Amino acid sequence: MWTWFHKLASPPHAYRLASLLQPWLFWLATALMAIGAYGGLFVAPSDYQMGDAFRILYIHAPAAYMSMAIYVIMAVTLSLIHI
Repeated sequence: MWTWFHKLASPPHAYRLASLLQPWLFWLATALMAIGAYGGLFVAPSDYQMGDAFRILYIHAPAAYMSMAIYVIMAVTLSLIHI
């Protein structure tokens, strides 16, 4: 039953699956990012004190979080390569 899951540990199987899913997931991710950016910049209400300047937090905070996550992933990967 779980043999399909264990096959993903083999690079040829994983790369074949990734190459099949990549175009679909790229367009899905692009559409979701566009929807999120539109919702954060245009649909979200403005703050009563900061006005429209508050909306940049809907873009800035996730971008900062992702950049720090990528930095940590690269540091862990680099440390694992040099072990």
